[in-house]
Amino acid sequence: MLLKLGIAKTPGSDSTHFNLPTDVAIANDGSFYVSDGYGNSRIVKFSKDGKYILSWGRKGTLSGEFNVPHSIDVDSYGNVYVADRENNRIQEFDSNGNFLKEWKNTEGTQLFSLAVDKMNNVVATDNLYTNDSSPMGDDILEFDSTLKLLKRFGRTDKSIDSNSLYHDIAIDYKGNIYVADDVNNRIQKFRKVSVK
Repeated sequence: MLLKLGIAKTPGSDSTHFNLPTDVAIANDGSFYVSDGYGNSRIVKFSKDGKYILSWGRKGTLSGEFNVPHSIDVDSYGNVYVADRENNRIQEFDSNGNFLKEWKNTEGTQLFSLAVDKMNNVVATDNLYTNDSSPMGDDILEFDSTLKLLKRFGRTDKSIDSNSLYHDIAIDYKGNIYVADDVNNRIQKFRKVSVK
C-alpha cells in the first residue's frame, strides 16, 4: 500500500472524505482526479503525493453540476472529461475545474462511462432502458477532442447484442475498445475497422 485516501465507512464531502467514489483518472504530471459520484456529485483533484488541491461540482443539471459523475478521464492537454450519468451527458473541464463544454446524449437514457485515447478522442458508452428498467442495449460512441460525435454503433445499428449493459470502458494503445458488460458478466473487445 503506497497511498490511502478517505476514511473507511465514514462518508463525507470535505478534503479527507468521500461518499461512494466511482472512478479515478491520472494526469500526465501524476496529479489525479476522483469522481466522488453516488453521494457527493463532485470531482476532487489531488497532487501526485495525494495532497488535496481542489474540488468542484454539486448535485444539479447546470454546467459544472452533476447527477452521479460516474466515469472520468484526462486528455494529453490536462482537460478532464466526466460521464455525468443521470444527466446523460459528457462535460469537459480544464485542470482547474473550469467548465469548457458539454455533449448531451439524446439517443440513450444514461451515459455510463468514457475513456480518452492517445489521439485525444473520447469514447463512451450509453444505455437504453424500457419503462420497467430492463436494459435494451448499449451504444459505443466516439467523439473528437471537441466532443463532436464521429461514430455510434451497437444498439442503434443492431451491430451488438441488445441484451447488454456496458458499465465501464477502456482503450488500449492500438485504439482497441474494451467494455465491461454487467448483464452477461463478460468483457468485450472491439477493433476499429475502416469502412469503404
